[in-house]
Amino acid sequence: MTSYHLVLLILNLELCVVIAQTPGYGPIFFSNDTQLYVNVAVQWAIPPAVSYISINDNQRLLKEYLDYGRTLPNPELLQPTMDPQIPHYVPRYKNLNGTRRLGSTSDMVGVINDWILNFQRYHPGVHLLAPAPYDNNVVFPQLMNKTLDGIFLSREDTPVDVVNFYKKYGYEVTSVPILGGSYRSFGFIDPLVFCVHPSNPLNYVTLQQIDSIMSVTRNRGGPEITFDQDNGIANDKYGFGYSSLAYVDSPVKIIGIKDDYETTKPEYPVGVTPLAPPATGRQWHAPTYDELAAATYPLVRVNTWTTNNGQPGSQPDPIIEELTRYILSYEGQQVTLGYGIFMPLRAHQAADALAAWYQGGNTFDLNK
Repeated sequence: MTSYHLVLLILNLELCVVIAQTPGYGPIFFSNDTQLYVNVAVQWAIPPAVSYISINDNQRLLKEYLDYGRTLPNPELLQPTMDPQIPHYVPRYKNLNGTRRLGSTSDMVGVINDWILNFQRYHPGVHLLAPAPYDNNVVFPQLMNKTLDGIFLSREDTPVDVVNFYKKYGYEVTSVPILGGSYRSFGFIDPLVFCVHPSNPLNYVTLQQIDSIMSVTRNRGGPEITFDQDNGIANDKYGFGYSSLAYVDSPVKIIGIKDDYETTKPEYPVGVTPLAPPATGRQWHAPTYDELAAATYPLVRVNTWTTNNGQPGSQPDPIIEELTRYILSYEGQQVTLGYGIFMPLRAHQAADALAAWYQGGNTFDLNK
C-alpha cells in the first residue's frame, strides 16, 4: 500500500533543515488565510545537526540543569540587529526599595541574571532573587501561592495552569512574551516546523485545515477531519490515516517523529515546510535565520514572563512593573545578544507585549 505522510516536527529546526537537503523535496508554503503551494526543492547549506543527550534519560544531568541551569549551546555566528524602534528604558519610579523573588526555567538563567544585575543599577534599593530549582513545572505553583512574584518560562503557560490560577483567584494570570526563541538550538525554544513527504498529495493547505487535522477543539472553525483506521495502517506505530480532505483521494498519515528521530526512518523521509503569516496574501516565509530574527515567520516561539497582577484595573506592583518595562526596552532586549542563542524581540512585539501586560490576562498575539 502506498502511504503519504504529513509530519509535524516539534524539534530542532537544524535537524529539519538537514533532512530537507534530500533532492526532490518540495516545500509547502503555508498561510493563515490563504493557500500554499509545493514547487521547488529546498537546498540549505546548514552544518549537520549535532547529537543531543536527552536530559529525561540522564538523571545526573537533569539535576545539574535544575540546580545550576542548562549548559548553553554554541552561539550562532550570525547575530540579529537590534530594532532601533524599541524605546530605551527610562525609569518612572525613583527610590524603589524592596525584595522580590523570581522563578526561572533552566535555559534562561544567564540572561535573567544579567537582567537582574543591570536592572539593579537603575534601582539599587531593589533586590531581585532568582533561586533554583530552575524548572518550568515547579515555578508556576510557587507563583500561585505567592512564594514567587514573577516567573520566566521557556514556553507558554499551560491550559491547566491558567485554569487553576483562575479558579483560585477569579481573574486571569498575566503572561506576555519577553524574548524570542532560538533559531535551531535544541531545547532552547526552537521554532515549530511542518514537514511533508515529497510524494505527499498536499499541494496547499491552510492553518484552519491544519487545526482540523491536529486538534479536537477546531477553534479556527474548520470541519472535523476524521481518522480512518481501516486504511491498512491501524497497527502502524508511527502514525494513523485520515480521510475526508476534499483535495486528497489517497490515504494520508500524520506522524510525530519520536523514536530515532535523528536518523529518520527511510520510509518516512521529510522535507521542511515554510509558512506564511496571517493576512499577507501570498508572500511566503521560510524558517530561515533572518525570517526568525525579523519575526516574520509565523510559528516563531517565545520565552514568557508570567505575573500575578491582581484584579483587572488594579495598580501593579511598581517593582514588577519597572522590571517588565526594563526587559521590554532596548537595553533589556540587547542583553540577549551577548549569548547568541535567543532572538531579541522586534519593536512591534515589545510594544504589544507591554500593552498586554498592563491590560492583564493570558492573551497576546506576536503575529498581528
